[in-house]
Amino acid sequence: MKIIAMLLAFIMSLFGFTPAFAPVDAYSQAEWYALVADEFDLTYDLDDGSNYDIAEDDEYFEVIQACYDWKVLVDEYDADADVTNVLVAKSLAVAASLDGAKDANDDAALDAAVAADIVDITESIFGKIIKVAISKADADAALKLAVDARYDNYRDLENGGDITTDNGEEYNLNSLALVENAAGLTLQTADGDVIDEEEIAYLNYEGSVNPFEQPETAGINQQSILEKIDVSFSIGDLDVSAAVKDGGFDVSLGGPINGVYVKKAYEVRNFDLHTKFEGRLDETQVTKSLIFLDYDLKDSTEITGSYDWSLDEIETPEGTNDVDFFTRVTENMEFVKGADSEIEVFSIDVAIPNCPAITVGITAKLVISFDGRVELIVTSRETKGVEIVDNKVRLISESEALGSELEMEARIEAVLGLYVDISIVNIVLVDAGIEVGLGVHVTVYMTGGADNYHLDIPYDFLFDMNFTVPNAEKMTFKANVKVYGIVTISVGENSDILEPLGLCETWSICNEGNATFINETFELKAPDAA
Repeated sequence: MKIIAMLLAFIMSLFGFTPAFAPVDAYSQAEWYALVADEFDLTYDLDDGSNYDIAEDDEYFEVIQACYDWKVLVDEYDADADVTNVLVAKSLAVAASLDGAKDANDDAALDAAVAADIVDITESIFGKIIKVAISKADADAALKLAVDARYDNYRDLENGGDITTDNGEEYNLNSLALVENAAGLTLQTADGDVIDEEEIAYLNYEGSVNPFEQPETAGINQQSILEKIDVSFSIGDLDVSAAVKDGGFDVSLGGPINGVYVKKAYEVRNFDLHTKFEGRLDETQVTKSLIFLDYDLKDSTEITGSYDWSLDEIETPEGTNDVDFFTRVTENMEFVKGADSEIEVFSIDVAIPNCPAITVGITAKLVISFDGRVELIVTSRETKGVEIVDNKVRLISESEALGSELEMEARIEAVLGLYVDISIVNIVLVDAGIEVGLGVHVTVYMTGGADNYHLDIPYDFLFDMNFTVPNAEKMTFKANVKVYGIVTISVGENSDILEPLGLCETWSICNEGNATFINETFELKAPDAA
């Protein structure tokens, strides 16, 4: 009977009536849409209210609203129903912004998924699509393929595009040029006619560039960036340098700050910038836009010195013993805190190859805060940026750790900030700020009898201080060390288009709370007793 049932199910499947085999271990629709929303950062504004009919106390309320708003929802939502190959294909095609896939309920979404080989789709002998439940393993594989297809699609951009003015005149961007004259920066045709920036109604362009691969010619009006990014200067006691190197750039900083010597270096290689914008400037409507960076990053930090000298020089509060270690520290915590430094290293304007009307501004900054001593080297592959679809914004954030080396006795946070914008003439269309770096946080725990102390200080203070700790033989000392990633992405801070749309946002993607990859506790040798 089982054989007959299987044969019957198989024959019926040929006509597109029913799955050929028994049910599989599949995701429910609720589980699947939660995965998609998380992987593709589908945003939903709670202030918009409920756009899809689902109870507000449902645990998947925000997920389903976001998927509905981004047009990822396929047919009617059924929380407990198994996801099918067709549902997975359509939802992923739209979430990944594959070419032609704008609505998961259109056949174009399925066609896009099939073209990208995301999910296997079969047809009956009469050409009817056969819907079958898809296993979790196959759905996970499809999700990964969709993510890869998304980024491959973003990287496969052609340099160029066109604009349309208010009076209906169309121009190919490759034939236009930005010219600086007495009136400032103007957009001109090959015949020398000036296009008024305020008359630009529609813009559609895309492009990719690595300005550091050909630094002699990269830049607006063929201006070299070799001289722009081959600099050395000082800010107080700090020495800063930056130079173009091998398809990327190096940035370094060194000098004494508040009793410690800091040496900080970033090596950026294989730097690629991908941009796209489609929308109406006259109606402030962004149909599709993205700006993101691909680069390899090597992050090196050295800090030597100690803050214990500053505590030693501080008079203890009135009425306390001058050997009272805990009072000295807890009353004077500000003296063991590092200072923040933000230093702009370079700023350049780069023209998209073969499309001089579109320029990209790139600014690099170093932002450092520190306590104590650390030596830290981490290598990674980063993909960072933002995407806008129909006036909705979401982030692009992928990171692959390649290796790390760590030797430390302190606390530090250091980031490299890269700030980019897309402009046409004097109009900033889209801008994004990307800050990536690492933090080390050492927490010292001390216990003595009924007393417990939890101090955020460089623990080398315990070993180097010039005074003693009373009753140290009764104390136990432990240190917890955390190493964590720091990633922040912002969009729209300087854009003339995004601010009126309310699309100015900042995401803290990685921090000590969610991106700790080393977390160790170990015992410390106690200082001498009083």
